[in-house]
Amino acid sequence: MERKVNSEKFQPIISASFNRFQLEQVLLWVQHNNVTTNSSFVHALKTLPLDEKGKPMNEKSKNRLSCGVSTLIVMEKEGQDLSRVRNIQVWSTPDKNKLDIRWDETQHIGKTRFEE
Repeated sequence: MERKVNSEKFQPIISASFNRFQLEQVLLWVQHNNVTTNSSFVHALKTLPLDEKGKPMNEKSKNRLSCGVSTLIVMEKEGQDLSRVRNIQVWSTPDKNKLDIRWDETQHIGKTRFEE
């Protein structure tokens, strides 16, 4: 029996997008809920009833918060000032362990790679 292999290269898909205000809301949610470690973040996602928008927590909002926190971590590592960012896009790969985070500023576009 012959197997056919799909030779198409995987294209990343967008997981979340934020403007500066929305990312600030994620940061406020993290601070308000005393999330300081990865384990406290996981616990917050499992136990808190509301997301950063004040809506009931569901899988979509958990994914969005995870992308937002990952973005904040990367931006901090890069020394990026949140007040200078306009839009942020978070793209994922099929294994979901890698995120491609892109943001645009008033002057140039920054791009980095984050691995969990």
